[in-house]
Amino acid sequence: MSRLSLRIKAMLLTVLVGVSAVGHSAELTLLVGNNPPYNDLENGKPIGMVVDIVDALLRRTPLRYSYVQYPWARALSSAQTTPDTCIFSLARLPVREDDFIWIGPLAQNKWTLFALRERNLKLANLDEARKYVVGGQRKDGKVQFLENLGFKLDLATEEEQSMKKLYAGHIDIMAGGLYTAKIIAKSIGADPEKIKPIFVFHSADLYLGCSKTTSPSSIAQLKQALAAIINDGSLQKITESHTKNFEQP
Repeated sequence: MSRLSLRIKAMLLTVLVGVSAVGHSAELTLLVGNNPPYNDLENGKPIGMVVDIVDALLRRTPLRYSYVQYPWARALSSAQTTPDTCIFSLARLPVREDDFIWIGPLAQNKWTLFALRERNLKLANLDEARKYVVGGQRKDGKVQFLENLGFKLDLATEEEQSMKKLYAGHIDIMAGGLYTAKIIAKSIGADPEKIKPIFVFHSADLYLGCSKTTSPSSIAQLKQALAAIINDGSLQKITESHTKNFEQP
C-alpha cells in the first residue's frame, strides 16, 4: 500500500473519531425532579418554570438532549456519576458544591414551613419549630439545610408522602417550597387551602447541576446561552408567568 493511501486512511480515521467525539459531547441527559411549579412530568412530558427556562436556554445551543425522571435520591446519585448528565432544579448547598458543575442560578426557591390552617401555628423564628414534629423529603435540600442545624426530622421518600402525613396529623409542620407545597397538596387530592405557609426559613438559588464528566464544550455552551436569556429578559418573563398569585406567610 502506498504512503499516500496510508496518509489518506489516517486522515479519514481522525475525522471519524472527531465526529464521534463531537456527537458524544452534544448528547445531554437531563434528570427532572418532581418539584412543581419548577419542574414535573405531565403525561410523560416535562413541564414547569425551570423546564421552560432550560428549554429556552438549550434552544440557544446546538446540543441534543433528553429528559428522564427518577426518584430524587436516585437522580441525585446518577447526576453525580454519569457522564454528560445534568439534574434540575438543584439547590446549591455547601455539601453539594464539589459534586457538580453549576449552571445558573435559574430560579429561586423560598424554603417554607407549612402547617394546617386550622392549627393556627405561628413562628417568630426558626428555632420555635423545634418543639414540633417537622417532616420533609429525604435528600432534599430543605431537609439537608434543617438537618445541618440539628433538626430531627420525619423523613419520606417523596414530598407527596410528607404532605399526606401533614394532612393526617402525623407531623405538625412540613418543609416545602413556597410555590410548590399547594401544588403537591392538590396532586394528592387534598384541599390546598387547608394548609398555609407559616415561616420562610431560607431562599435558595436553583441550578442545573451537571456531572463533572460532562463535556467542557457543552458546559461552555450552556453558560453562554444562560447569559443570553438573562440579557434579553427571557428568563425574567418566564419566572413572572409562573409565580403570580401565591400566598405569602
